[in-house]
Amino acid sequence: MENEILKYLAEQASGVVIAIFLIICVEAQLDDLTGAIIRLTESLTKEVARDGQDSEKWDRTNLKICAMAT
Repeated sequence: MENEILKYLAEQASGVVIAIFLIICVEAQLDDLTGAIIRLTESLTKEVARDGQDSEKWDRTNLKICAMAT
């Protein structure tokens, strides 16, 4: 009986360790994704600010983005 309890506790503990490891891995990937989104947003913002004076170019770029979205 006592061995069964110890076996059960060991199985549960190993499950918890695996879950924590997976959570840490997913968290790291989400951090990388967040960083990529921030870099893309900054690039887009710089591009819009730089080309904001040229409304014709902005319209063409905006149309391309809209076409890609559909």
